[in-house]
Amino acid sequence: MSETGAQSFLLDNRPVAADGRSTFTVTDPADGTTVAQVVRATSDDARAALESSARTQPAWEAIGATARAKVLREAAGRLRARAEELALDHDP
Repeated sequence: MSETGAQSFLLDNRPVAADGRSTFTVTDPADGTTVAQVVRATSDDARAALESSARTQPAWEAIGATARAKVLREAAGRLRARAEELALDHDP
């Protein structure tokens, strides 16, 4: 989290902090409790994300389907290994 307490997002593999940016509240639809404050992305952020993905797509394609599958399986394994740590712990 940033100093403001809002969750940042990644843009071009770098976190975008809430400093001076608008944020929004994410709520649990089951009970209405606040889950997180999140930095609101702008149209410029979306454009930059598209440009970043367009720049990196050729390298991702070049490694081949087998290597891409290996990367995705490894990422999934790391997420599973940290599932408890990554889960938000809040009382309904």
